[in-house]
Amino acid sequence: MDAFTYLPAEIILSVVENLDDANDIRSLSKTGSKTYHTCVPALFSSVHFKTYPALEQFLHAVPRSYLRHIQSLDVSTLSSPCPHNTHSLVSLLSSCSRLEKLDLKLAGCPGIEILSAFSPQSGNAFLTTLKHLSLSNCLSEQDSPVSERLAVYIASSLPNLYSLSLSRITRSSMHAQDLVYSYPCIPTVINDDDIPDHPVAGSHLNLPSLLRIASLKRLSIKDTHLGDPEWEGSSLMEEEECELDCLELGGHCLESEYENGMAVMKILNVVGKSVRELSLATALPPLPPSPTLQSSPPSPTSSLFSFASSWDGETASSVPATPTIITQENGRNITNLHIGPYVSLESLSDTLSHLSSSPIESTSISCFNPDLEDVSKNVEDFLSLRVCRVDPFYASLKHVDVVVVSESGSDSGCGMDRDGTKDEGPVRELAEFCWDLGLVCRLRHGASEDDDYHDDDDDNDVRTEEGRVKEWNGCAFLDLKTS
Repeated sequence: MDAFTYLPAEIILSVVENLDDANDIRSLSKTGSKTYHTCVPALFSSVHFKTYPALEQFLHAVPRSYLRHIQSLDVSTLSSPCPHNTHSLVSLLSSCSRLEKLDLKLAGCPGIEILSAFSPQSGNAFLTTLKHLSLSNCLSEQDSPVSERLAVYIASSLPNLYSLSLSRITRSSMHAQDLVYSYPCIPTVINDDDIPDHPVAGSHLNLPSLLRIASLKRLSIKDTHLGDPEWEGSSLMEEEECELDCLELGGHCLESEYENGMAVMKILNVVGKSVRELSLATALPPLPPSPTLQSSPPSPTSSLFSFASSWDGETASSVPATPTIITQENGRNITNLHIGPYVSLESLSDTLSHLSSSPIESTSISCFNPDLEDVSKNVEDFLSLRVCRVDPFYASLKHVDVVVVSESGSDSGCGMDRDGTKDEGPVRELAEFCWDLGLVCRLRHGASEDDDYHDDDDDNDVRTEEGRVKEWNGCAFLDLKTS
């Protein structure tokens, strides 16, 4: 190893760049002072603080010149003795001149001074390099809310923002007067009038203003109230600047499923024309009963209509009509659809039907293990409409994936029955039916409900417990994996 330290710095740097494991880089840095200084950029390229005191200790122990190497920063303000004091966080951000990805897990709303780091007049270099931003509230929004005005101010200050993720952000009473003293009681922030007008966005710091960020391509809003009427305002549709490629939406837990679904449809009405990948964590509203289907004679797929309506015996006249907002015009580019595990089985058919005019090629439906059999049967009944319908109905569909997730994020026997064999019977029936329709069906096990789903692998085979590859009925189209 002594001879290694005498190598030119360029060769050592080339070795470091080919090391993917942070532990390997850390071990290499301990071989000598020259090697250590060569490893510094790689050692500090990604930094994660689980608590706010850890951040403060880091600033006291690490030379400030090292902070310019940080490209990915994950900060949690939990365990802060004074949650509103963000002086250390501002100091850290001001020194990260090459920052590209920032994940802020806030323990309630931080102090107003945090905006000084994101002010366009601050001259901070990271404002132009930051492309991926995630803001989430780790605490209850009833007790420690994070205002939408703060989130929109920060996002609007990043001219090259590409990806934005917001979770558990609370509406501001300045933009949500209809929620004040309303039922159900949706929390609102009433003391955020000290957040100044943004130099670019102005005083409109509500969630719909995010669509004015021209560089934004990926937007995720989860566990947040989406009922702002400005989502469907004519002024917003005229001023919309961004063209989203990927959109993920999830409603508020205290709002009704119907209202959450209507809010999602209004947003899709504005941005749906450019979205190619859509993820839904809430169901879309029920479709009105079809007179054609009601008058048709019984068919082998009649079981579909036992769950196609989510009104549980109510008559059509007792339910307000739901317009199909997601038309061919504003949903024409959606090719990938992901349905979250909290979409109820009763609403699954209507949710999929709303998007039937889009050229969807791949759809993944997540569920918890106890719901696997019901979800498989419901999807099979829904796909029967490809045969029954005369008009184009999911004509571009090629892949159907069923993703079994666990609430805890661990496998915990997911997809295993009592004798240890995988409960793949219902999915095998769905896969056989998909094969008859010319579709590929796959089953995934062991993912967490919070994990992003990625289909990186084109193998469509059944793997037995012994790890052998086995074809079933001559068709290799079902992939059972436990991660």
